[in-house]
Amino acid sequence: MKLILKNSNYVHPVTGEIFNNVFVSEGEFSDIPLLQKLKISLWLCQTYTDVKFNNIEGVLQPVEIEKVRVLDADILEFTSKSEIPTYVTIGSETKDLFAHLDAGGTLEGTEPIEVGYPNYTSIQKYLLKDDIGDELVFNPTLDTLGLKIAKEFILTRWKLNGEPLGVQFKFEEL
Repeated sequence: MKLILKNSNYVHPVTGEIFNNVFVSEGEFSDIPLLQKLKISLWLCQTYTDVKFNNIEGVLQPVEIEKVRVLDADILEFTSKSEIPTYVTIGSETKDLFAHLDAGGTLEGTEPIEVGYPNYTSIQKYLLKDDIGDELVFNPTLDTLGLKIAKEFILTRWKLNGEPLGVQFKFEEL
């Protein structure tokens, strides 16, 4: 799961300041099964070049080093009570998407979908992380609709500097 900038630079939505070399990184990942609580954070980061001085034969020599700083972060928490339904609009009627599908309803694929908020159990159907240090990935068993919902959730619900990720970022297509 890799997010990339839609444009060459990141523009701070409040100050208008322009940042280059910006990327989104996974931050905190905390799963407490006993309490059915999962926290996942995404960080807005920037790589930059700094200078340090090394003493080489009694002379201080500048050496460039690459560093990363965190510009902002957003933590989403998923609990047993955090669920908000996902809705689909069919014609002029708005319905709970999963209730519609469970009742045998179908979709053409062009209907507008308003992505809700998953609970502790349902988020684990969309996003996976096997071991400490592993990247957060989309569940490979997701069907087309499930993957669309998972991506839309990330792009609309995670906010950096008060702005949904999807305004300036998109998923890298492999």
